Amino acid sequence: MKDIYLDVDGVLVRDNLENFGEPALHLPWFFSILGNGQADGLFRVYWLTTHCMNGDDTQVMRFLEKKAEPHTFELIKRMKIQPTSWTELKTEAIDFTQDFLWFDDDVSLKEREVLRTHGAEDKLIEIDLQKDKHQLQTIIHSGLLD
Repeated sequence: MKDIYLDVDGVLVRDNLENFGEPALHLPWFFSILGNGQADGLFRVYWLTTHCMNGDDTQVMRFLEKKAEPHTFELIKRMKIQPTSWTELKTEAIDFTQDFLWFDDDVSLKEREVLRTHGAEDKLIEIDLQKDKHQLQTIIHSGLLD
């Protein structure tokens, strides 16, 4: 089983000026793949975002309800994605004893150092929707989520 850690801004919701607040392209397909993998016991999915730092997913769910299409939000709700707790570095919430992938668009130097210390630099999937607005589709086709 693989843990999947998801940031929101810049990963699931576009944050550039031109498309600010719009859901990322291919978001329903991305969550469908994650949801199926979760149901099949392949993934455990976690929020790793400033919208959910204290183990409570209320804020992230309210935010996504406003941003995602209704059918996508229903899928997200059904998945019951687990909240995480962290204070300064998102890496505080990552279980380095488990295989994982971390989807994020803005990782600090300190967080990169923690990944390096654990030999987990390859577990970070850096998202840049401004550079490639179809990046979620590319990830789906890449086999990372197989």
